[in-house]
Amino acid sequence: METEREETERRQRGDEKETIRGQKETERRQKGDTEETNRRQKGDRERGDREETERKQRGDKKETKRRQRERRQRQRGDRRRQEETGDIAAAAAAAPPPPPPPPPAADAPAPPPVAAATAAAATAALPAAEAPAPAATAAAATAAATAAATAATAAATAATAATAAATAAAAAAAAAAAYATPMEKGDRQPKGDRQQQRRQQQQRRQQQHGGQKGKGDRRQIEETEKETEKGDKSQGNKTIDNVQQVERRQIEETDKGDRKGNRKGDRRLERRQKRRQETEKETGDRKGDRKGDRKETNHK
Repeated sequence: METEREETERRQRGDEKETIRGQKETERRQKGDTEETNRRQKGDRERGDREETERKQRGDKKETKRRQRERRQRQRGDRRRQEETGDIAAAAAAAPPPPPPPPPAADAPAPPPVAAATAAAATAALPAAEAPAPAATAAAATAAATAAATAATAAATAATAATAAATAAAAAAAAAAAYATPMEKGDRQPKGDRQQQRRQQQQRRQQQHGGQKGKGDRRQIEETEKETEKGDKSQGNKTIDNVQQVERRQIEETDKGDRKGNRKGDRRLERRQKRRQETEKETGDRKGDRKGDRKETNHK
């Protein structure tokens, strides 16, 4: 009986040690999983902060470069306008001055020598019978002088128009030359040209990289990566929780089975001990009866 009790106690102590060892192993594994999760989360936070700082710094650098580029464009545009203005002024100064306007008809000067000689020759060529009167000759001379003045005015107007056309042509040529000059980096372009150039750059980028890589796409890619990382992290935590639940359930079932087995063993031991006691008592009674019978027989 002592041997069975010792065996039972030893088995119980072994089961308790095994249970404690399993609990310690589970706690150590849970602690390691928690530390790993915290370390991974800390690394993710640090990496996110570092990426955010780098992105802000890149944005600040881009903004500074954009402002510098716009300032250089304004300065170049101002210099080009000043140069165009100076070219137009130089062309206007180099053009010959227009002739003075003709005097009024009341103060008309004497007819030019050519006109006077022509009138005199015509008068001399007429026969004596057809010679005009002196008054008719004076009227013809006045009309010829008026016609000559009108022709001179028309010539002056034509010269002025030619000068203006030459000035406009020079300005247009200067503007065309300035526009045709190869533009430097950062020069201001007309809006239509900028749009065309932007479309061409976008097409080249699509051909090179197989798709548009604009700010919207970068943001979409970052969001997709964050969601994927979040999903992986959630899936990893879910897997860890499942493993821990399975291990905890196994330990609980083992403990329950051990307790149930112990109770069953204890009841079996108690029944065995009780049966032994009863057997010993019966044996003693029978032995006592036999002894009493012998005494009675001997006494008789």
